[in-house]
Amino acid sequence: MIIFMSMDNYILINRKTFEVKEICASDGEIHRIIKKCKSLDEAVDIASKEAKEGEVEYGIWFGV
Repeated sequence: MIIFMSMDNYILINRKTFEVKEICASDGEIHRIIKKCKSLDEAVDIASKEAKEGEVEYGIWFGV
């Protein structure tokens, strides 16, 4: 039997601080801070890598 579990998460990139976080979609709590980057390009690269390697249900979001 295969059981599928929902990860219920997304990656959030802060456009001003370039901080990349994993956020719980249900309650908005921070699961973990992935990295504080030096540029938006670096943040997008880190978030993309994390989304490909990890289990991210709702993709990458941008916020302030």
